[in-house]
Amino acid sequence: MTGFQSEFNTMMKRWDHEPEALTSLRSSSMERFNELGLPTKSWEEWQYADFSKIEPAGYRMTTAKDLPSIPEGTLEKIGDAHRIVILNGHYQATMTDLPKEIKIQTLMDVFQSEPSALQNGSVSEANPFRALNTAFMNSGLSVEIPEGIILTKPIHLLFHTADIDEAVMNHPRLLIQLGANAEAVFIEHYTGGTSTPYFQNCVTDVSLSDNSKMDHIRIQEEGVSASHIASTHYSIGANGSATGTHFVSGSALYRQNISVSLNGQGAEANVNGLCLSDQNQHLDHFVTIDHKKPHCKSGQLFKNILSDTSSGAFNGRIMVRPDSQKTDAQQTNKNLLLSDSALMNSNPQLEIYADDVKCAHGSTSGQLDQEAVFYLQSRGIKEEKAKLILINGFAGEAIQNVKNEAAHTYLDNRLNEWLENRDTNT
Repeated sequence: MTGFQSEFNTMMKRWDHEPEALTSLRSSSMERFNELGLPTKSWEEWQYADFSKIEPAGYRMTTAKDLPSIPEGTLEKIGDAHRIVILNGHYQATMTDLPKEIKIQTLMDVFQSEPSALQNGSVSEANPFRALNTAFMNSGLSVEIPEGIILTKPIHLLFHTADIDEAVMNHPRLLIQLGANAEAVFIEHYTGGTSTPYFQNCVTDVSLSDNSKMDHIRIQEEGVSASHIASTHYSIGANGSATGTHFVSGSALYRQNISVSLNGQGAEANVNGLCLSDQNQHLDHFVTIDHKKPHCKSGQLFKNILSDTSSGAFNGRIMVRPDSQKTDAQQTNKNLLLSDSALMNSNPQLEIYADDVKCAHGSTSGQLDQEAVFYLQSRGIKEEKAKLILINGFAGEAIQNVKNEAAHTYLDNRLNEWLENRDTNT
């Protein structure tokens, strides 16, 4: 851990103006990370990903000199949305456009007003990357939608990395809070325009109060040399509803832990994912949904399309606590391999401690159905086109819960662009 510790020491000297309590939080989190270390193959929940190249890469934190000069018009836009822009770890207030009802704060503002919001049990944290994020957190925001506010336009949070000439890292922390009866659509978007290695270690914590509703669309399109590690947590109150769609096509190494806590009766969560991998990419999801109260409902649908020598992993866990009766929980993982060299690992799990529940899970992995291809060919469709139709139909189910038209169109276009560049001759 000498590389991270050395950079931490350098950073702390540069940030010597921070409050003592924040300095203490960072130090205890760094100690926790050093105690845990990077995950290895012997860690059951992390066994399919290789993190050994992260430490030797010698990433340094981005500074003001790394802020690129990028014309605003060249950055990705998704429909008519309120925008929040962070470039190379630097929040761009002049590129941010939010309605006056929304409360936005920097991490420093959050710590000074509510320190516990950033702590998240860092000393006892079992996920080393969350501990590392708390130690280094350098970019990110708190976005609060007050009680009863219903946003008619999405909020598009764009994290863009470009024009770097050495290996850098950022540790963004995003806090999203919806008050009671509030409704909003958030598009959390990561893009990269560089072949230089970089490391994104992201934490997103979503808190939904009673009767609030949120659509969360997370898009990861990092550069081909990036490592993207993420932790996303949804905390949902009574009769609250969260729909999360996680679209992934970028970075050489990707791992995301998604956790959902259904904390109030009648809470509902639907978490879907679509991963598109090629070459030597490894894309990895670990999803846990915790049913803590009765009459809650959850659904998971994760799909992977793998080509070349890429690999993927899906670990899904549904936990139903005692007395969480009338639970309805469904979990599905389906994987399509376009190459004999592609590898997928799937491990769906149910952990049920209540007796009046409806729970199911399933997993399938395979190649294209040649009979279906032949059927389409018999209707006059060329073989390559027939395969693309089948693959597109397979993938489309994973993004069908995206109700925002512009976001759905954006993902559909990205899917089609990816497919056009693939060899579907399995």
